[in-house]
Amino acid sequence: MISGRQWASLAVAGCGAAALWIIGIQPDVEAYGNDLGPKLLPTIAAGLILLLAAADFVLALSRRSRAANAGPADDQDVRLGRQQLLSILLVSVVTVAFAFILFPLGYLLSAFLVIAVLMFGIGARSPLRIVLLSAAGAAVLYAGMTFGFGALLPALPELAFGGRP
Repeated sequence: MISGRQWASLAVAGCGAAALWIIGIQPDVEAYGNDLGPKLLPTIAAGLILLLAAADFVLALSRRSRAANAGPADDQDVRLGRQQLLSILLVSVVTVAFAFILFPLGYLLSAFLVIAVLMFGIGARSPLRIVLLSAAGAAVLYAGMTFGFGALLPALPELAFGGRP
């Protein structure tokens, strides 16, 4: 019989496979002067999700056979408590908020706010450290996405409305 964790692994692997299929049937667009097309990063992410979920399923099967003799509780299994569920909720809410604030605020301010909120959410309390690391993280991510992957991201709010990013 398949456990809840194994069903979850299969569901995530199925989502990764579906994403790879959807990415594959999307029409090709110009790479904006870059040899790397806009499908590269989503394809890599979906492939990694599929592979890691499949690996988790195989590990869950092997643990289950070992745990059959150990008893009902598996010490290596993940238990979701209140704190873990709140962390998942925080990341989910921040991710959705990022999607809504990206174009009105521009990438740099949006990424800065996301990193700062997540840092505060995981326990960082030094305002100077939060500001410095959020600014550096946003700048590095912007440079990597813009110059590394050729993504057209609006850097600042005034560039987000009709200007070139």
